[in-house]
Amino acid sequence: RAGPSAEHPEAQARVCKETEGVEPLGYDAAVKLTYTRCVFYEALRLYPTVPTVARHAAEPTELCGVQVPAGVTVVYGVAAAAKSPAEWGPDALDFRPDRHLDDAAGAPDTRWNPFGGGPRKCIGYKLAELEAVTFLATILRRFDVLPPGPEAGAHPPAEVTDITLGPKEGLRLRLRPRGVLV
Repeated sequence: RAGPSAEHPEAQARVCKETEGVEPLGYDAAVKLTYTRCVFYEALRLYPTVPTVARHAAEPTELCGVQVPAGVTVVYGVAAAAKSPAEWGPDALDFRPDRHLDDAAGAPDTRWNPFGGGPRKCIGYKLAELEAVTFLATILRRFDVLPPGPEAGAHPPAEVTDITLGPKEGLRLRLRPRGVLV
């Protein structure tokens, strides 16, 4: 797999259309790019940068009907929850940005939390979102993002997890200037 954008030219075209006439691509523009934000959310849902989160129970508590004693470390599988058919339906593994339209409009989805939640929520999440949306809009309005050529092979990139999740040997893509026919 080359990545969500390269595998979905219809999503790229929709982002490109959404950004037509939007100048400059700064903060004021980025906050209005609803579908572009949905593409970011969906890519982050399928490929979360932080696949698990661990929390230490400071006092006894109950989670989902299970008693958790004080001192126990609880691990939450962000990646597993983000791909759960119980939460996302039978198409949970499909790239479908439209599922985030309510999120992009300001109604946060409680089925996933790629930036954490509560008092430990990532303080830079709004900046990360702004940068990602601006980056996607800038690239996709100028280029078609294509899967790598046949020399790269047809196998998906191996993933590596340290603290964050990413492709082990980088992510191979091709960029073609928009409007150039092959």
